[in-house]
Amino acid sequence: MVPYYIFMTLFVILTESDATLTIPENFTETYPILNLKSYKLFAKNRTVEQNQTHFRLPRVFDELVFECNSTLPAKWNFFNEQVKKIDIKKWRLYNKTPGNDSVGWLFYTTFKVSLNNPHHMLNLSCENDCPTGVPKCKYLNTFLKNTVSAEESPGYFELQYSHGNKYLRRRLQDQNRGVTISARLGHNHGCKYLLNVDMETGAYACMLADGSEKEVLSVFVPCNNPDECNAVFRYNGDNCTTGTTFKPNCTSSICSELRDTSSLFVLACGDNNENSIAKGFYKTLADIQSGGKALRTGIETTTEDPQLYISKKTIRFDSPLITSVVCQAPNWNELNMTNFTMHVSVAESIPPFFIKYEENIPTKVQAKLIFGNVTSTSQKLSCERSGLPPATIEWHFDGIKPEQTNGNGTLVQHYTLMNQSDTESEVVLGPNHPFKEVVCVANNAAGEARLYYRFTQDGGSRVDVPILSGVVVSALFLITVVIVLAFYKIRKTQQGAYLSD
Repeated sequence: MVPYYIFMTLFVILTESDATLTIPENFTETYPILNLKSYKLFAKNRTVEQNQTHFRLPRVFDELVFECNSTLPAKWNFFNEQVKKIDIKKWRLYNKTPGNDSVGWLFYTTFKVSLNNPHHMLNLSCENDCPTGVPKCKYLNTFLKNTVSAEESPGYFELQYSHGNKYLRRRLQDQNRGVTISARLGHNHGCKYLLNVDMETGAYACMLADGSEKEVLSVFVPCNNPDECNAVFRYNGDNCTTGTTFKPNCTSSICSELRDTSSLFVLACGDNNENSIAKGFYKTLADIQSGGKALRTGIETTTEDPQLYISKKTIRFDSPLITSVVCQAPNWNELNMTNFTMHVSVAESIPPFFIKYEENIPTKVQAKLIFGNVTSTSQKLSCERSGLPPATIEWHFDGIKPEQTNGNGTLVQHYTLMNQSDTESEVVLGPNHPFKEVVCVANNAAGEARLYYRFTQDGGSRVDVPILSGVVVSALFLITVVIVLAFYKIRKTQQGAYLSD
């Protein structure tokens, strides 16, 4: 039995948890383990030196990938003015022998960042994102720390993996960059900018908040997950009066509809980075599938997550023994897990076949022969897509596939592919075509079947054959007569010579 393949894409909505993990009473929070997983340098003669506590990075990199794992869900904090693009991924693995410092899972996350000729090292930390129910959680983190100044090591960053908590990390980050606020989008100093968004239609406008409706710069940042959104903006309102910096409607003449959005994105108004009003939005799965334009908010807070995470996976089913597919995934910022089960039925493959009648009894065969004559009119040949899954069809003309003619057009002049439906394939042969055999090859994962059409010239198309045969016979007769006469003449001449002698 040849397997029957089904291709399927799974869409999974992670909402409520179906599996709850038990937290040990003596659970102890540990520091995340941070390391440089991979990198790309634009200078070939440089390399990275690293161990468990330190690494030496040449100042010629344009992409870095860091990996972090912890016994708790973790998040990334970073600051760098030359960041071009970030990509954050998360997953977790089960620990079969959990201890006092483990809840049975190891949480992994990667941080991929592209930079533009960095003069300063990325200020980065991986921090435990303490879920509800974990006692005495201190948000421990592991961060990058410069150990040597640029004057002492102009060609390299000398870095160390250091430990702390979120309060120590914030103080160090503020000291390193000499500012007291984050450079993320969303710090609207003086409540200067106003973001208008029609939550039903998706139309938006960025303007000054002084009532002039003067348009200002707008920033659109798509995200693959809430971590990516939170890494580029932090909305705290700056104690602005409700309604002065964000309005869930858009009636101004400068309102514009968002052309295309991802499921998660950040929309900001004002100056890039520090001075702006920013807010996170998302779409529901139903709106995405139906093309709806309605938007929802809630990415910026941990208590109002969008509850919409879509996982797409193409799976090939190769055995009828498969009865279900299970998707397991961690909920965002939780220890619990969601299980999604889809029941499937995989049918056994059936090879293609043709029906042949023997004494009026139909029989399935893998090879069938049909004889015919070449005529002065067009002829239509058909071939069924039998079997399970339905077979694919190829036509061969005197042993040649159409794609093997190298575009010279000699075969195409004499046939036309017509109906190519899900149930059959048809080809029309031109009048007086030159083919002696046309073969339909039906093929699927279970096997192959062939239908042979063989042709001979009919009476109407061979009127020149008797004439040609008569000419040939007459010519042979004349040649024979000439040879006999010549032989007779030579014989008489020799006899005369003998008499003369």
